[in-house]
Amino acid sequence: DAPPFDTTWRDAGQVRHVFTHFELHLTVLSAQAPASWRPASGDFYPVADLKGVGLPSVMMKAAKLGIEAEDRLL
Repeated sequence: DAPPFDTTWRDAGQVRHVFTHFELHLTVLSAQAPASWRPASGDFYPVADLKGVGLPSVMMKAAKLGIEAEDRLL
């Protein structure tokens, strides 16, 4: 799939998550969205709101990794 906006995407690392019958490995990319960017579709939330939106644990792992990668660049 194409990224949601054009910018410099950085490799934030990998998430490993174990389900009952298989292991999932995700490569996480991170970037700062331009201030004017608005999603065309899907659900996007401010970082401060992520804990309250009920993401599955594997998605929280990925979000945390991406946030930590961006924090290291600031």
